[in-house]
Amino acid sequence: MTGIDDLRATLTHRADEVVASATDTVTRTAAVHDRVATVRRRRRAGAAAGVAAVLAVVGGVALLPSGSDGPDPATPTVAGLEAPQTLESLGWTYDFVDAVEGAGRVRLRLPASDRPRVVTWATAGDEQGVRVRSTGEDLRVAEADFAGLVPVAPGEPARVVLDGVGRLGLAVYELGDEVPAGVTEHGVTFRKRVADRTLVAAAVGRPGEPSVSLEAQPPAGSSGLAVLCTGPAGARVDVTFDGRPGYGLGCGDERSGFDPGARLAVEGLPRTFTSIEVEAVDADGRPLEEDVQVGVGLYSIPESGQQLLGEPLPQLVEAEGRTWELDRYTVLRPEDRTWQESLTGAQARLVRVVSRGPIELTASVSGLSPQTIDIGVEGPVTSGLGVLDSSDSADVVWRPRGDEDPRVAVVLYRPLGESDG
Repeated sequence: MTGIDDLRATLTHRADEVVASATDTVTRTAAVHDRVATVRRRRRAGAAAGVAAVLAVVGGVALLPSGSDGPDPATPTVAGLEAPQTLESLGWTYDFVDAVEGAGRVRLRLPASDRPRVVTWATAGDEQGVRVRSTGEDLRVAEADFAGLVPVAPGEPARVVLDGVGRLGLAVYELGDEVPAGVTEHGVTFRKRVADRTLVAAAVGRPGEPSVSLEAQPPAGSSGLAVLCTGPAGARVDVTFDGRPGYGLGCGDERSGFDPGARLAVEGLPRTFTSIEVEAVDADGRPLEEDVQVGVGLYSIPESGQQLLGEPLPQLVEAEGRTWELDRYTVLRPEDRTWQESLTGAQARLVRVVSRGPIELTASVSGLSPQTIDIGVEGPVTSGLGVLDSSDSADVVWRPRGDEDPRVAVVLYRPLGESDG
């Protein structure tokens, strides 16, 4: 789930990238096309891995984590309901680890782990409306039991608070051994399908090798690159096509090795090439010799039949640990500084604002406290505002920053597979 704090940090990072673009075409390309402030990050923890859970006792009821003296782990239960042994999120399979329960409120604290995790929840009664707060996140949702997800990235701790009516439970799942379809080499997987993009080819180097080469030709139509580079601070990865300079991108730490295909580093590739080379180098341009792993995935991008503020409008996106499809969008007129939406009888909607030009944005989704975001770049910039739940409302108010005349649109996505009826 994408939180406002994450969004602010992302937009600040993007703004720095765009400023740098005046002197670095490579960084500009990555900044413009790697701009969606949404998607968020994920050992079998068991009792030994230290799933630290803190229960808030409300109404005099407090239940111990199910992994302690609870039911047979072969049939885990959460809030009196049988929990699934595994959960699927974006093609990845997660195994049940543990759960905490309580009445009215449940608090869960997870220490950092080297493996991705997801947290889900259930309610014992018919009332499924809950408030879910996690690190940088505050959502009010009414989803089916074990349907909502809070992804927890590798290397990151998490705190989750669940508020609702009656008996509640939070369940923790950890990344399993199964991997999704795609290319898996040296412990890294580039997924075959990411939203509406399809993997054409991929290559991953061995840990400690600073470079790798991929023999591939560009597919018909649009294409983009997903790049893996883990290394020390200050490292970067140079991407070349048939030996010709292409792009220079920043490296991440070891946590960024999970699901590198989830985000494209660059789009708009050369029209012809037969090989792609990536090499990790230090701040002085010398190849790294240790603590490094690189990889590259070439993806085809389907042509979008719709444009929004001069950019293709994605028909499918990934956020909140699942895939969403385009529902509808509204382009606001210059005099329309407020957008409001209420859902009646519909499932959740993912809310995004697309802006071209500097603006200040104030948004309240599902009755939660308004949050203000400054977008100081030309863009277009896509800002994820969260999930609008059924029978709730969203309010978005914006104003221009400076003398420019920005353009703003609000886009709603629905869960993939939801019936139009």
